Amino acid sequence: MTNGKQPVEEMVKTLNAPGIKYTLVPRNVVPFIDFTYRAGAIKVKPDSWKDLFFPGRARLARQLNAAMRAADYDRQSAGLKAGPAPRRQP
Repeated sequence: MTNGKQPVEEMVKTLNAPGIKYTLVPRNVVPFIDFTYRAGAIKVKPDSWKDLFFPGRARLARQLNAAMRAADYDRQSAGLKAGPAPRRQP
């Protein structure tokens, strides 16, 4: 940000807030688009979230979802909890 008044600590807190998740594949875009359309911020409502991103993003989403399901299956078959792998400490 340029000339922002918000303290860095507050921005970091916002970025790390519970419920905020950063992924390579767009998630929950449709509710945001619906809101911006109803609010009049955009004049033309896209038919799909895929219209908003580079070509190939939908294929990447399918591949990543399949890889995540496979990783969950591998963790479950090893007796571990499914979900994201534990974060390594620096």
